[in-house]
Amino acid sequence: MNIFEGSRRIAKLAVGLWFAGFITGACLGGFNLSDNSDLIEFSIALLGGLAFIGCFTVATGWIVRGFMGIPRGSDSKP
Repeated sequence: MNIFEGSRRIAKLAVGLWFAGFITGACLGGFNLSDNSDLIEFSIALLGGLAFIGCFTVATGWIVRGFMGIPRGSDSKP
């Protein structure tokens, strides 16, 4: 396993923890999901967090590949 596969697994774990934690928090009283405005706010916050994790993962991979001299689309130097 290379470092990029490990980082993909960590990103998947972070997404799962974000999703589970956010849903749990919403069900325990963070949002009133019967109200339409709270439902929209809930959706924006949930998807925004997932988008942040995805963008952070892509940016980190791009920076690490750049410093290591690894071409785009491959996980190792030629």
